[in-house]
Amino acid sequence: APLATAPLPLTVQPLVPHLGRPAPEPGASVAEKTPRITAFFEMIGGTLDVASVRIVVNGNDVTKQAYVTREFFTYTPPQPLGGTVKVAVSGKATLPKATASVDWSDDWSFTIQGGTAVRVQSASHGPATAYKAGDVLEVTLMGTAGGTARFDVGAAKRGIEMREASPGTYIGSYRVQAADNAQAATIVVHLKVGGEEVSAQAPVPVTLGPGTAASADMPLTVTSPQPGAPASGGAVSVKGQTQPGARVHVDVMSHVPVLERDLRLATGDATADGQGIYTVNVKLPWPVSSAKLTVVVTASEPSGKRAGPVVVPINRP
Repeated sequence: APLATAPLPLTVQPLVPHLGRPAPEPGASVAEKTPRITAFFEMIGGTLDVASVRIVVNGNDVTKQAYVTREFFTYTPPQPLGGTVKVAVSGKATLPKATASVDWSDDWSFTIQGGTAVRVQSASHGPATAYKAGDVLEVTLMGTAGGTARFDVGAAKRGIEMREASPGTYIGSYRVQAADNAQAATIVVHLKVGGEEVSAQAPVPVTLGPGTAASADMPLTVTSPQPGAPASGGAVSVKGQTQPGARVHVDVMSHVPVLERDLRLATGDATADGQGIYTVNVKLPWPVSSAKLTVVVTASEPSGKRAGPVVVPINRP
């Protein structure tokens, strides 16, 4: 008779988290340009430190735009993706009977069919329309994330590099030189993602030159919010300076991709004080669905003098 043997004890080792059921699936080719990216955190025993989770898509940290729980995360890109998309997730976890946390990471990739749908959503500059030697012209481009961007100022200055300050928001600047002389120059931005490049122009031209005076009827500056800053607390506080006693009007615009246009989300008004300082607090409807908002500021006087618009792109809260 065969010898009876006792079964070996089965020991299940605790595992650091890894990603389960990722979507789109690893190696998949999908037609959707803004696919919902999601995965489950799977581990045997232990505790995931949710606050430590970091989600990076194509090199951009999108953690703040993602929905993260102890069981899973989900993220929908606000701008079209293209080509190979790599999702990298990392964080910390505490294993059973352990006193210290351990680091973990996991990743996967999938492909968007048909390349990248490159799009420039808006191009703007601020706060002035005329710049003399020593002034800094700042240009903001909002469009497809993960690309490289540059801008031209008419034929005078070309190929000024821009950096991607946050996914889909590119910022570049140029300090005006004494020899610069450009009148009513159009600012043209260029965005390249993969092998595709698109261009767009800012709606308001600028003038560069020594001794240039403000081209508006009166001065208007916006000191807050800064381009790309997040709205907080369901409101936008707009601050700056203009002509003393001038009436300042603020529109907060929301981009609606389906309509391919900006819609007015909220408005606010205030009167500048004796030094021209103004603060306009605009309450936003909640929730704000658009990831990209634009603050548009104008000023006027009863005499008919006007200034603006000054355009500042910001992010949703």
